Amino acid sequence: MTNAKKALLGASTVILLIVCVASSFLARGSFSDVNEAGIDKLAYLSSPLSSYEFSEDKDAVAYVNEQFESADLIVACSYTGTRRYSRHAFVSEVEVNRVLKGSLASDSCVAEVIEPVTVVRDDELGICLAPDATYIYGAPMMVEGGSYMLFLRACKGDGAATRYTFVDSPFSMIRLDGDPCTQGMDERYLAKDELKTCSIIVDGEQTGAVYAAAVEEILNRVSKE
Repeated sequence: MTNAKKALLGASTVILLIVCVASSFLARGSFSDVNEAGIDKLAYLSSPLSSYEFSEDKDAVAYVNEQFESADLIVACSYTGTRRYSRHAFVSEVEVNRVLKGSLASDSCVAEVIEPVTVVRDDELGICLAPDATYIYGAPMMVEGGSYMLFLRACKGDGAATRYTFVDSPFSMIRLDGDPCTQGMDERYLAKDELKTCSIIVDGEQTGAVYAAAVEEILNRVSKE
């Protein structure tokens, strides 16, 4: 290979690397822009809660017992409207109105909750929201002013004393205002405004009925404590 060809090959490699790096930064930048200003315009790639995710040998009471035992912290709270995108998930701020189990790690009534929703690029929709692959129970994101019951675990290892993650369960986020358990849609994606009043997306009436029965048991148990 002549020196001229070697030089041309080297220059082509450098240009390719620059293009790849630039594309990476542009992709990250677009995601950052969405987080700050455009999140309300994004569609949500739905992953409906399925009847396959419920065990036939469990009743509503069993789910409730499991739910309460697995949480470090259970709170009634409202979402403040403040969130940021970090490590492929949204860190969202809630104002705690009542602690139902455990205690907050600080004297503040404000806590940060990591919502298992990420920003993805879809062939049809472009940039959109989707549930994290490790949490696919159909729960949408919290909406500003919405009231919720959250079942949480302390977030370890990031130095944030008041940061929590959801318990890995379909019942980890329950709407306390409006109907907490109906959406009943099995579509590939939903517009953001279709998610404002629901706490879960289900694949059909049977799944919704199982979910609703467990939610009712949860709310009854909380009202007695």
